[in-house]
Amino acid sequence: MIFFILTVLFFPAISQNEIYLARKDTVIKFYKIKIKKAELKYTVKKKDRRYKSMLTDEVDYVKMYGNIYGVSDKYFLKIDKKFFENDTSKHAAIDACKHYNMYKKAAKGTFWTSFVAGPAFGLIPAIIITKKSPLEINLNMPDNSYKNSKLYQETYKLQAKRIKNSKVWESYGNGLLMDLELASAVIALSYFGLYLATTAF
Repeated sequence: MIFFILTVLFFPAISQNEIYLARKDTVIKFYKIKIKKAELKYTVKKKDRRYKSMLTDEVDYVKMYGNIYGVSDKYFLKIDKKFFENDTSKHAAIDACKHYNMYKKAAKGTFWTSFVAGPAFGLIPAIIITKKSPLEINLNMPDNSYKNSKLYQETYKLQAKRIKNSKVWESYGNGLLMDLELASAVIALSYFGLYLATTAF
C-alpha cells in the first residue's frame, strides 16, 4: 500500500486518469491523487501543487494507471475489470468497496501473528482466512434497488472476498517486513556491542 501511494504521488501518469463522480456522468481528469480519512484530494495539472478535494462518498470509482479502483474511507480498492461489463455487477463492486469493511480484525490478527510468531506461523491464519468467503452477516450490503438481483449479490460477495484477501495478505507482508526489520536491528546491535567489547581491551 505504501509503495502504491508513493507511485501515485510521485510518478507521472502513464495513462488517462479519471475520477467518476457518484452516480453521475461527470468525470474529473487528474494528474496526482491521494486519499486520507474519507477525503480524496487531486491535482488537475502537473504544475499545480494546490490540491482540490472532495469526500469519498461523492466518488464512485477511479480509473488510474490502467486499473479501476473503488474508493473506501482510507483506501483505493482494486476492482476486476470484468465487473464493469454489466451495470449491475459494476454497482455491486463499487458498493462493496464503499460498504464492506469487516476484514479489519482478520487483517490485524494476521499482522500480529506474522510479526510476533514469525512468518511461518503467520501463513496459517492468512491461508485459512483467504480460503473462506466473508460471512453474510459481515457483508454490510446496502439496501438499494439492485439488492434482490442474484448477479448483484454474487458480485458484491466476490469483490468483498477480493478486498478481504488483499488486506489479509498485505497485513501478512507488513508483519513479515516488520519482523525482518526487527531481526536486522537486533543483529546490528549485537555486532555493535561485540565491536565495543573487543575494542575495549
